[in-house]
Amino acid sequence: MDKDYLTGLLPLHVFLHEADEILKRDPNGRYAVIATDLSNFKYINDLYSMEEGDRTIQEMADKFFINNPRCLIASRPYADQFRALLNIGNTSLETEVNIITRMNNELTERIQQRYPNIYFHVYTGLYIIEDTSEGIRSACDKAHFAKKCFKGNLNVTCGVFDSKAYEDSSKVMKLTHEFRYAKSHNNVCVYYQPKHSAVTGEIIGAEALGRMFDNTGNMLSPGDFIPILEKTGIIGEFDDIIMEKTFAALKKWISDGRKVYPVSINLSRIQFLKPGLVDKIVALQRKYDIPASLIELEITETTFINSIDFVENTAKELRQLGFHIDVDDFGSGYSSLSLIATMPADIIKLDCSFARKCLNNEKGITLLASIIPMLKNIGFDIICEGIETEEEKNIIAGLGCDKIQGYYYGRPMPASDFEKKYIYC
Repeated sequence: MDKDYLTGLLPLHVFLHEADEILKRDPNGRYAVIATDLSNFKYINDLYSMEEGDRTIQEMADKFFINNPRCLIASRPYADQFRALLNIGNTSLETEVNIITRMNNELTERIQQRYPNIYFHVYTGLYIIEDTSEGIRSACDKAHFAKKCFKGNLNVTCGVFDSKAYEDSSKVMKLTHEFRYAKSHNNVCVYYQPKHSAVTGEIIGAEALGRMFDNTGNMLSPGDFIPILEKTGIIGEFDDIIMEKTFAALKKWISDGRKVYPVSINLSRIQFLKPGLVDKIVALQRKYDIPASLIELEITETTFINSIDFVENTAKELRQLGFHIDVDDFGSGYSSLSLIATMPADIIKLDCSFARKCLNNEKGITLLASIIPMLKNIGFDIICEGIETEEEKNIIAGLGCDKIQGYYYGRPMPASDFEKKYIYC
């Protein structure tokens, strides 16, 4: 059997097979898998020599695995990375972490003394196997994940697998893959939710809302995928698709001689912070020959307030070109009155949860009765989101709100349904 030329440890594929056999032979045993790494290892080779690098790897293998009676089997799949199956018996999790931490710190100190020009960190991910039928490959993946979670945190040398973090990470990977699939198969679509006059009830606009479908045709919840696309930075690609399709739809309606209403498009924080947003929107406007007055660009109150230095100039430039800026989810954050007075925006959208809470009690109605005239007096149009009942509609209209958006008039609907109801009717 071929072994690692430097350490004598098993190749990864052999390790995985042999470890699975161990777990099958004694399924009632108590085991753990560790993934150990040495940060900045490559600098030993670069600054001191390949021989010194080999010496360090051999020392790690000897200390942690070969001369460790609790180590049943181990492998070095990469230069300075190790995987091992440990028999931990009745050792508690806390004790196991302390044992590994002590060993890591001892080796780190010894290597640091030998190579003082490099800062080292020996760190380990620990996964306790609760069910031996799970398989060693899955256990190794979880130990590796535990290690990745605290990489760079020099205060931690042993991290324990966190099932919640792993589940969240798996969800991120799954939804990222689903977005790539949806993008390549035209499964990212625009739904439209109408906006109506609070006085006449007539349609006066719409909001373009991004929706995504998986490979079985099921719609994914925006509450699930939007936060993940924001977290990974992919939200910019999603925004681009929604913008392109919205401009194309407006072009189609105009070319068909239909009455067209302003459409608002949500823009993520990352879009406003990236250079080139204005050029991108102007390029779409020219490509589809759409009047700027038909486009409203929405940014959340929180983004506006927290990133005012970055957002302000872009918003001003877009307004100068004739586009409108909406402040979305107003009331969900903690706006500064002084900032509201100088916001480069045209429309304030009262957050649905904020408005609904206010509409259900006398003090809330009094608050809205003060806020709406104040905002209108300093030049904003007001849209109240989340209106679901006639009573809510009547109250908000009586308070002077200009426009209403909510289930009372219509849910977000596919472009084809919106066209039938409002464009080609």
